[in-house]
Amino acid sequence: MPALGIMLVAMPLCQASIEVPSTLREYFASRVSRLAAAIGVLMGVSLHAANQVLGLDAGWGQPMFAAWAGYWISMGLLISLCLPSMRGRYGYTIPAHRIRYPRAGMMTPHLSIIRVPSTHLPFLLDHDQLGRLLQARIPDDWPPEFIDESTIAYVAEALAGCGDSRWWMYLLVTRDDPTLVGTCGYKGPPSEGTVEIGYSVIPSRQRNGYATEAAHALTRQALKAPQVAAVRAETIASRPASIRVLEKCGYYQIATRPEPELGEDVLVFECTEIE
Repeated sequence: MPALGIMLVAMPLCQASIEVPSTLREYFASRVSRLAAAIGVLMGVSLHAANQVLGLDAGWGQPMFAAWAGYWISMGLLISLCLPSMRGRYGYTIPAHRIRYPRAGMMTPHLSIIRVPSTHLPFLLDHDQLGRLLQARIPDDWPPEFIDESTIAYVAEALAGCGDSRWWMYLLVTRDDPTLVGTCGYKGPPSEGTVEIGYSVIPSRQRNGYATEAAHALTRQALKAPQVAAVRAETIASRPASIRVLEKCGYYQIATRPEPELGEDVLVFECTEIE
């Protein structure tokens, strides 16, 4: 009963203040809470059974069962009901200002490279909502080149088919002063041993090395996958900065193909190993 009382008093306070910025943390917290409840029940039942077998009538088994089971179950529920993933199952809602963006992705010296799940694609063009999700500042010149409604719709359709967001879009957020500066990602899952990368940084944050860090991280992650033997990227001759980014990451040109819509040839680069 004391534990239950603590739960009823503390749960509203925790719901008002708890922050769960990481889906990994959320996963382990939910598992630990369930394990704690199971341990409490098992210990309580075992003690109660021992009391019955030994024929003790001092009554110590009943209070101990109630104490152990009540404490562990209430603490388990306290944690679980305060987590966004569990709260929905019990009828709670998550206010918009409480949503936190999942931090699955990669880290570089200056960037957090955050994977975009399908559920958050609709918010990419909404500065206010995206800023709340990322807990970061959204510059006025967001979004960068190539990120528009048609691109978002294409990625959403692709994710609906494969469901693996690892091979699609990521967001670039600076680590020191959290600011959204661009996007990067893969153009789909590996095919025949190769995967293609892309990157785009908003104009106000270019020439800071962000594209190089993003391309390097994408390439390194892809080459660790057993199904990837080579990583490719495409650019055009009129973009020397993009060419330098690829060359810094160990890419070399392997082909040239015409692109009538652009009015110039597309340069195809490839990387098979990275330091």
